[in-house]
Amino acid sequence: MLFNDLFDVYASYKNAKDIWDSLILKYTVEDIVRQSFVIANYYRWEMIEGKYIKLQINEYHKLIEDIKTESITLPCPNS
Repeated sequence: MLFNDLFDVYASYKNAKDIWDSLILKYTVEDIVRQSFVIANYYRWEMIEGKYIKLQINEYHKLIEDIKTESITLPCPNS
């Protein structure tokens, strides 16, 4: 059973393979490659009209958690 905070992170995944792939990515890939993947996912993410808002919020929270896990600092857009 997943704890609530983990459930919120992984609830947006559609199937177990996606969760597994995420965990493999998180724990086995080289740091630079993994960080590039996390950053690319963050910059590609967008809200989609007609898609359930709670799923989109969970996806965004997962992206933020991935960024925190990698200790990535994103530049401020106005800098």
